[in-house]
Amino acid sequence: FSGPIPSSFSSFSSYRNQQEEQSLEMLTLGDNQLTGSIPSWITNLTKLSSLTLDFNRLTGSIPNGIGDMQFLTSLALSDNNLTGTIPTSIGDLTNMRAFTAGANQLNGTI
Repeated sequence: FSGPIPSSFSSFSSYRNQQEEQSLEMLTLGDNQLTGSIPSWITNLTKLSSLTLDFNRLTGSIPNGIGDMQFLTSLALSDNNLTGTIPTSIGDLTNMRAFTAGANQLNGTI
């Protein structure tokens, strides 16, 4: 992939599969040529357990709503061009087991 994170992924917050409602649980877009910011709609994917966006060219900040993703156990953001403060809401993610954000221009404490 190249360019911005496709907004079509936002429709996967809830979808029907054989008459049963399903939710996207993993989104792995690492090691691509993605550019632009992490879209705020990504925090609407509240059932995600794993979000992998590392090794891209993403810019901007981590969305503040990231702390609303209570099922998130793994968040990989390393090796982008992210800036700003790490949202304190990341500390609210009690299921988080792995968080990588090195090789960015982020600051702050968790």
